[in-house]
Amino acid sequence: MPSRPLSTALLILASVSAAARADYVNGAVSLGGYVLDAKDAPHDGNVYQMERINVSALKNGVALRASYGYSDFYDKRPNTYMNSNRLALANASYTPANMGWLSVAAGRDFEPMIFRSLYYDGGDLRLRYNGIATAELFGGYGVPTVYQENVVDFDGDKALIGGKLTFAPISALAIRLDGLVNGTTDDGTLGEEVQGSLGDRVTLNASSAFRLDSSNFSQAEIAAVARVRSHDEAQIRYGMIDNRIDSTRTYDYFVNPEHQYLMAGYTLAVNEEASLAVDYGLIQYRRSGGQSFDARLNAYGAFLKVGKEIGTIPKALDMRLGYGGTFQSRYRIDVSAGYVNYDVDDQNTDLRAYDFSLQPTLLLPRGLEITAAYELLHNRLYDRDHRFFFGVKENFHRGLSK
Repeated sequence: MPSRPLSTALLILASVSAAARADYVNGAVSLGGYVLDAKDAPHDGNVYQMERINVSALKNGVALRASYGYSDFYDKRPNTYMNSNRLALANASYTPANMGWLSVAAGRDFEPMIFRSLYYDGGDLRLRYNGIATAELFGGYGVPTVYQENVVDFDGDKALIGGKLTFAPISALAIRLDGLVNGTTDDGTLGEEVQGSLGDRVTLNASSAFRLDSSNFSQAEIAAVARVRSHDEAQIRYGMIDNRIDSTRTYDYFVNPEHQYLMAGYTLAVNEEASLAVDYGLIQYRRSGGQSFDARLNAYGAFLKVGKEIGTIPKALDMRLGYGGTFQSRYRIDVSAGYVNYDVDDQNTDLRAYDFSLQPTLLLPRGLEITAAYELLHNRLYDRDHRFFFGVKENFHRGLSK
């Protein structure tokens, strides 16, 4: 894919801001680049540009949002970056001044749903009733993948329609329902969630996503969280997952068969700056069972996390150490290191991966930031992958006079 000029991103920013003539504009602009020096892709002397823009503007009930990102570096590592080369969001919504119960939106949007979410090009209608109920209907087409050149994709097989309903008759109870049909061969899914509270210390939650094509649950969970002291928290969760791919691990993708789990945990808050969280759980697959253990220590900007799965695939030992802090209101440092030992399946065992990142940032007046970063990755896909980033970012949130 050829490199796109920086003027493309700047034009989007200027168009959104100028067209709105807004009461306020809120957003961030990042311009920079990457340099790659990896064992399997040697340094070639090129600087791969990067652009990121997020903008929102509001005037007289009309809200505009745009989120754009591009980097020709992405073509070098298509499987390791979640930020795609595309216009992620570009939509307009309208809420009449004398009709606060109604809002409409059109464009490219992101729709959060229970245990599943999606981007789409289309429209949205939302109705509200007296702070008690909200109903939403949306529809359109799926967004092109990062491997497609098209800006939009109006393939009939990617047409979708969905809806959401929230009902909260009292402050201690909320019921959420949603449904989605995504594509001509998709029979649809239904999501449900019920959340309630007992006094000001106990919160109960039950949620699930149901597949109509197989009449099975893809995910379901019930949970209880109790506030023990002013900041301490105890929780217990029971659920099941039947997702084909688990991408929650940063080091690999692996088939995640159907399983059930029972988890219990406690968070001890020493003060507002330090806490210790411990979780222990049982995992049951169809033919075998195992255990999981996680501990996380947070203290004054630093953290240490250790996780272990025993008797299961991936049998992972996960460790991460990091720190993030600001000094003298002008300097920020973020550093992180991680290591994992895991199995993908019975044939791919005792695999190791590690990563390291360092990012110093200079904070200047008017929301301006100058930053640099270094990343080192090692896993079964890339061996000693070095990445360098530099860039300038501006965060702005300004009210504009009418």
